Amino acid sequence: MVGKWHLGYYLKKFQPLQRGFDTFKGMLTGAEYYFSHVARCEFPFYDFKGSTSGWGLDWFDQETPVFEDQGLYSTDVMTQRAVEIISSHGLNKSNQPLFLYLSYQAVHGRLQAPQRDIDRFAHVADEKRRTYAAMVWKLDEGVGNVTRALREAGLYENSVMVFTTDNGGHPAFGGNNWPLRGQKGTYWEGGIRGTAFVHSPLLEEKGVERFNLMHVVDWFPTLLGLVDRAHEKKEKPSGFAPSVGNSYGSPGLGGDRNSSVDGIDQWAAISRGALPPRYELLHTIDPMGMDSGDPLTGTKQAAIRRGPWKLLLGAPGQNVNQDKWIPPPDWSGQGQEDLISKMYGGKCEICRFTQENITTGVCLFNIEKDPQERCNLASTELAVVADLLARLEAYNATAVPVQYPGPDDRCDPAQLGHFFGAWGEEI
Repeated sequence: MVGKWHLGYYLKKFQPLQRGFDTFKGMLTGAEYYFSHVARCEFPFYDFKGSTSGWGLDWFDQETPVFEDQGLYSTDVMTQRAVEIISSHGLNKSNQPLFLYLSYQAVHGRLQAPQRDIDRFAHVADEKRRTYAAMVWKLDEGVGNVTRALREAGLYENSVMVFTTDNGGHPAFGGNNWPLRGQKGTYWEGGIRGTAFVHSPLLEEKGVERFNLMHVVDWFPTLLGLVDRAHEKKEKPSGFAPSVGNSYGSPGLGGDRNSSVDGIDQWAAISRGALPPRYELLHTIDPMGMDSGDPLTGTKQAAIRRGPWKLLLGAPGQNVNQDKWIPPPDWSGQGQEDLISKMYGGKCEICRFTQENITTGVCLFNIEKDPQERCNLASTELAVVADLLARLEAYNATAVPVQYPGPDDRCDPAQLGHFFGAWGEEI
C-alpha cells in the first residue's frame, strides 16, 4: 500500500501491515502537510495545551518514521514508490498477482503544490482554485507515470486500473460541485456522488459511460470476483458470465444471500453494460444522532437511495448552511434562487433545513430527473416515503450498537515523540 490510510491506528492491529498489506509507505491520518509530512489532530474534542501539542510527523516506511522525504511533495513521493513496486514486480514476480492500493492525498486540503506547477495556472484568478488546479495537475502526472510503469514492466495488458474519489469537493479548499447541491461532509449529491473510471485492456466495451448505482463497498467483491474467475478458468476475465448471483454479493441487492461480504460484484455491468445488479444503497443511518444528537454535528441523519428515489431525514450536513448550490468563483450567471424559479416556475417545494426542523425534516428527490435536488416531493409521493422509511427501519434492525468513546489525551503525538502511531492498549 502507498499513501493515505485513514482507517484507524490507535491499536497496531488496525494499521496497514496488520490488515493484509505486505508493504506500506504513507500516512496514517486523513491529511497532512504536503511537503513537511506533519499533521495535527484538529477535531473539536482534542483540546491540547501548548503550541506543540497535537502536532506530529505522519510519514512512514513500513512502521518506521521517515524524515528524509521532508521537503518533497507527497504526490511525487507516492508516485515514485508505486513505480518502484511495479518495476520490481515486473522483474521478479511477473507470474504472480499484484494488488497495489495507491491512495493519493491529493486533492485534499491543505492547498499546497510546487510553485512551478501553480504558475502553470496563472490565468486562474481565484488563488484557491489556482493551487487546486496545480494539485490536480500533479495527480494526473502521477497517474500517467504509474500507467507508463505498468507498460514498461510488461504488466499492463493483464491489469485493471480503478481511479475513484471518496467524496465531493470542499469549496473552502478549492473544490466545487456545481451544479450539484452541497459539499463534502453532506449527504447532498455534491457531497456523496463520486467520480470514477476503470481503465483496462480487459474491458469488453471501452470509452463508454455508466450511470448505474454503485457503492464504494462494491469495489472489493468486483475485484475479488475478477481475480477469482481468472484464476479458476485460466483465461481473461472479460468473457465471463454476469456477476449477478455469484458468491460475492449482498442480501437482497442482487448477490448471494449466504454471502458475508458487503457489496456486489459489478464487473459485468462495468465491462460490457450488463444488467446493473444494484437497485438500492444505504447512504447513512446515524443511530447516535437519531437518539441523542451527534456530539460532532448536533444533527440527526439518515439517507437512502432506491432506484431513482433518494430520501433524506434530518439535516444532510454538519449545519444548516451546507445545503446550498455553490457556483464556481468565476461564475457570472444567475443566482441559485433565480435558477430554481426558472427551472420550476416557482412551483417547486425547496427542501430547507432550519434549526426548527433540523432533526425532523424529510426530503424526497427523484435523482434521475432532478440530480440537483431542487424539488422536494415528500409531500406528494407519500407511498415512496413510506417504502423508504421501512427500508431504513430494516437496515437499522440489523445494525451493531454504536461505540463512540470520549476524548483521550493519549492520542496527542507530543506524548509519542511527536509521531503519529498506536497509543491505545492492546486487548
